[in-house]
Amino acid sequence: MSCHIILLILLLSSISPPLVETVESCQNYQLLNDESRSNVVSTQGILKSDDRLDNRWYRFNGGNNSQIIQTTCIKAYSKCGTLSPGWMNGRHPTVSDGIVTRTVCFYFFGACCYYKITIQVQNCGSYHLYRLPSTSYLPLRGRYCTQRDICRSYQSLDDASRSSSAPIQTTFQSDERLDNKWYRFNGGNHSQMIARTCINSSGKCGALLTGWMPPNHFAADDQIADKTVCFYFNGNCCHDKVSIQVKNCGTYFIYRLPSTLPLFQARYCTSALDYCELNPCYNNGACSNEGNGYKCKCTAYFTGKNCEKDVDECLSNPCQYGTCTNVYGNYKCACIPGTTGRNCQIESSIFIHVDINECSNNNGGCNHICHNTVTSYYCSCNDYGELDVDNHTCIDPCLIQKAHFNNTLKASSSLANYSHIFQCQSFANDSNQPTWYISNYQDDCISLFKWINVTQQLGKLIKRLYYANRRRLYR
Repeated sequence: MSCHIILLILLLSSISPPLVETVESCQNYQLLNDESRSNVVSTQGILKSDDRLDNRWYRFNGGNNSQIIQTTCIKAYSKCGTLSPGWMNGRHPTVSDGIVTRTVCFYFFGACCYYKITIQVQNCGSYHLYRLPSTSYLPLRGRYCTQRDICRSYQSLDDASRSSSAPIQTTFQSDERLDNKWYRFNGGNHSQMIARTCINSSGKCGALLTGWMPPNHFAADDQIADKTVCFYFNGNCCHDKVSIQVKNCGTYFIYRLPSTLPLFQARYCTSALDYCELNPCYNNGACSNEGNGYKCKCTAYFTGKNCEKDVDECLSNPCQYGTCTNVYGNYKCACIPGTTGRNCQIESSIFIHVDINECSNNNGGCNHICHNTVTSYYCSCNDYGELDVDNHTCIDPCLIQKAHFNNTLKASSSLANYSHIFQCQSFANDSNQPTWYISNYQDDCISLFKWINVTQQLGKLIKRLYYANRRRLYR
């Protein structure tokens, strides 16, 4: 390989196309249905790449083995239908994480991350979305590989008799037929997770050796947690034990359970779902179980059922002498000179209670009325005027062919500013006839319709929209 080619690969190995940071709807995506990109599919025939992707949101949906992006290195050229298989370095986000940035590495020439590219990921609850740029930026035009999503690929254990609250049985059962696959307990309200306390009675759960696991053992960020199940027998809560794996799937747990064949008549016991062990409350919210559900007590900076929504603290104007900026889980004050403190409330010795009055200089540039405020000012108009788009000039909406509509009108409450429009000059001299008004044809049509729709909601007499002589007439 020539020096020029090596240099080109090294330069391109860190190139990432620009990513758009805007929040996307979980309904706005394209499907990638090709099951050949799965990590269990051997490459045959023509090699494929993702050079046609164009930095949109995508969802993998190529069957049970192609549901989420691969998260471990694939050390082979013969997988995923490509010469250079790509895998994501890092965990998948939770719902509350929002959109996160991750690195995808591409295997080549014995190196797991021979070159890389940047993507975005978001958790939509029951599936994940990925903003994937084209791999044409990369020398070998690799392909994003996929794997099974174990939270959607499990077997159900539906027998309610394994519940710790079920009656004691004299005929014992065991879990010797389990074979280290992923299972979900789904035997009714009292059989949805492994029991969290010692079941100190043989015959409970329909077993001689009753299996349980200590509580508070599921971390919110655990992808897969290694845990131990103890089995009670003859007065010993941990007479025997086995190693298992656990995953928190958001609204339920799944377990990788080995066979209990080495033990005699041993069985995994279950209990009702403890919602708080699922860690449903984000951002340090406190969880409490309530009936068949839970409740989150949020800190002052968050709200929502799961404390997932950020509170805009700036709405309460906390900065006494400064400008407030809302940040996730907090706010910041930019203080004016001479003040300090969390809320710019502390006045230093150099602080002078003298505000520059912008209105004293040419009325602040205001056409009618200038209002001075701390560190700023604003303009308003008298009873017959209305602010133009420059927020300084006042116009008279009652002048024929000069009717003006505020392009920022969004809510019904804003209509109070337009009450004087109904006093405008009428085209009809007969007071029993409808009163007509005129608007310039070049006015923003969308804004005009907004104004009319809001007015209709308030019961005003605006019925039709007419077009005549390149002007809109309405009543």
